Formats: sequence, structure tokens, C-alpha cells
Amino acid sequence: MSATGYATFDTTLAKTNGILKQVEQAYNWPRERRNRSYNALRAVLHAVRDRLTVEEAAQLSAQLPMLVRGIYFEGWDPTRVPGAAPALRDGTWAAMGSMPGARMIS
Repeated sequence: MSATGYATFDTTLAKTNGILKQVEQAYNWPRERRNRSYNALRAVLHAVRDRLTVEEAAQLSAQLPMLVRGIYFEGWDPTRVPGAAPALRDGTWAAMGSMPGARMIS
């Protein structure tokens, strides 16, 4: 029996959980702290998205699983996109540094 009753939803849930598991493994976070993994994924997706043009943001989103794509676009205002993309790394680190309980790793 499927979790949702819809194969498309089950697939996107499985893919999203796989991504969150990879985040947890990369930072050695326990499964019980799944919310932290979600917050990290969301922060990085938004930091990257906010530094892309509308076209680039759409191209990147087309490669994401459906549920992750929804997280990616959550709160996005396409009228507030940059003229020229600044360094992504700086924005990503800023996003990660602003997360509660986040720590920088080398």
C-alpha cells in the first residue's frame, strides 16, 4: 500500500526524503532532527534561487523533484531578481550561517 495513494506523490516524497537523508549524512545529523535538514535545504535553495535570473531559476527548478520545487519557489518574488548574479558561495554561506544552531564546517 502506498503512503499517499498517488504514485506521483509517493515518488516525490521518496526523492525528498532521500535528499534530506543526504543532508543528514553530510552533517552527521540524526534522523530525529529531520526538521534541521529541511531548514538547511530550504535555506540553501532560497539563497541560490535569489541570486539567479528568472530564466535560470526556472531552469534549475525543472531539475528538482516536485516537492523540492515547491520549497524552492516558496515565497519567491520574480520581480525582485538580481541584474547580475553575485557569487553564489557567499549567499549560501550567509543562509547557512543564519540558521538556528548552524555551525560552519571546513
